[in-house]
Amino acid sequence: MDYKLVLLAFNFLVIGVTALSPITIKIALGAALFKIKSMKQLTINNELLINVPKILEEYGVGYAKFNNLTIYGFDTMAYDFDPVDLPDEGDFTVNNIPVNLSFAEIGVRSKYYVDMGILDTIPVYGEGDFRLGFNETNVFINLTMSDQYAQNISIRDFDLKFVMRDSNQNYIRNFWKNEVVSNFLSSLINDIEPLFCAWYDYNSECIDCILSRIIQKIADQVLYPGKHSHIKCRCLNEVTDEMQNILDGFLQALDSNTLQMWIKDTLKKPQTVKVARKIYDNILLTVKDENNLLN
Repeated sequence: MDYKLVLLAFNFLVIGVTALSPITIKIALGAALFKIKSMKQLTINNELLINVPKILEEYGVGYAKFNNLTIYGFDTMAYDFDPVDLPDEGDFTVNNIPVNLSFAEIGVRSKYYVDMGILDTIPVYGEGDFRLGFNETNVFINLTMSDQYAQNISIRDFDLKFVMRDSNQNYIRNFWKNEVVSNFLSSLINDIEPLFCAWYDYNSECIDCILSRIIQKIADQVLYPGKHSHIKCRCLNEVTDEMQNILDGFLQALDSNTLQMWIKDTLKKPQTVKVARKIYDNILLTVKDENNLLN
């Protein structure tokens, strides 16, 4: 039932983007968001089994199973949008679509069963429930699209911004099949989450830019397979080409069902290490700056 509502909402969006005008977009987007809000929650998978990939077996073995993995909080969503008809460019109609979404609470919950070992030293096991969510989450989307007589639809620009606040209602139960350990982990998660939110806010300009460009590139690939759009983020100035190559490879692997082989090959490439090092250096720089402010 959940997926039928999602498909119905997607169909409303398709109607809107295949007849681009502020009125049709407003009707279609409003109907889609209303359907999403009416879902209240979305069960992603009744049973999801995750095995440690063979390429990582030197670091750990085992598996995790999640039952009734569910995203909750859609019924707390409020939304506002106002499509604008921009000046035409020759035969192309251009529309700007700003969308503001706010959630009083949103998160994921599930039943889990995990049985893993890390580095032949740390046992990770348990069976119970977990919940991870955020309060007062805002999502700001600014989308510019164009079409040529309701065809050749393209995304000219896509900007995404998240604002998250922590929640003290997170929990994991029966981890290590021990109530004391579970309570400790639940408290730890609730203590760490505000730090994560503060870190995200501090780095949001860069993170939101990367997420926006990745989503835009994937959307372009769906609309026009083979189209090459470039990721441009100031915070990734010297590794943009490497990130671009990684994403190109990911999309090709996804299309050809060779994702596992791509993961194995990509982890070995120097360009992957370079991107990871840049992100790691940015994190260290952020921690250093925050320590300086505290001192």
